[in-house]
Amino acid sequence: RASIPDIDDDSIDYMHGMETPVHHNEHVNMMFTNDTLDSNPSLVSPGYSMSSDSDEENDSTHNLADEFDEYKDKNLEEMRTKVEGTVTNSDDMMSQALTRALMDDDDSVKDPNELTWGGSGDSTEIEASVLCEMNDWLKKREGASLDQRREFMQETLNRMVASVRYGIIQPEDASRTIHGCAAMLGLQLAEDIPETALIVTGMRKMVK
Repeated sequence: RASIPDIDDDSIDYMHGMETPVHHNEHVNMMFTNDTLDSNPSLVSPGYSMSSDSDEENDSTHNLADEFDEYKDKNLEEMRTKVEGTVTNSDDMMSQALTRALMDDDDSVKDPNELTWGGSGDSTEIEASVLCEMNDWLKKREGASLDQRREFMQETLNRMVASVRYGIIQPEDASRTIHGCAAMLGLQLAEDIPETALIVTGMRKMVK
């Protein structure tokens, strides 16, 4: 004879359509789950902060800034300020010239003859040499486009920045020379030339 299984009161209530009873084991599991959530806040909860990732990002940014600071040069920064204040839209050209001077290992950049512009290194002599080179270039390339003039200006600026970096010429003298070059090339100036420069050409280089 088959035995009839025992049916407890909770099961009888369920069969009559009442809500599913909560057994003891389920109650313990729910309490465990709630405790776990309380002790481990959700990643999307308002109070959660990814402080470790933020700290690492801040450290990386700080280290990168320190590396750039190592390349800063007081004289070059002074020249940048003066040139950008006198020649319109010269920011990009100055940035390129500074990057080349600080990062380029090309030996031609360190050539003494290039740094002194073929002279003794006197600032007045350098200024005269640069302006004469500018005048010669303009005579050979009459009607040069704006892009061509800006390109030659970039080459001149690269050399002048290198001369400042190696202490051949002071930033004030260098920026004044670049200001004059920009005027000769017909580039837009942010500030007018304070003094008139007179260039005399066709003279003999050597007088006996």
